[in-house]
Amino acid sequence: MYYLRSKQVVERQTWGRWVDGDYPETPRFQKTDSWEWGEIKLSEEPDLTAYDPEVGISLYEVFDFEDWEFRDGRTAWEFPDGFSEQSRQRLLELNEVGDPTEDGWEVIESETWFYGPLEVVRE
Repeated sequence: MYYLRSKQVVERQTWGRWVDGDYPETPRFQKTDSWEWGEIKLSEEPDLTAYDPEVGISLYEVFDFEDWEFRDGRTAWEFPDGFSEQSRQRLLELNEVGDPTEDGWEVIESETWFYGPLEVVRE
């Protein structure tokens, strides 16, 4: 078993609502979580020969990992113009006690990246 670890992890999610058989362009919002430590569990040693710490590596595009853990994070939100203050507050509250899916929101795009120096640990 191998663990790939990073001290800079970023997950970006785009959220939308299903309307009339599609996700309309608006309203949508972005939620970005940044962690100061993260690891994924791999069954094979990762090939990092082409890894550039400045560009980073997309976890879901490159690895088939079994488990993950991220720690010490913070969240940033990006709302489009015209997104009401009431809707913003509701989403922030849901994020604290539940999940935006409780109000019909769904993740329609998600990507998670490791940046900076990486550590591979074999156990």
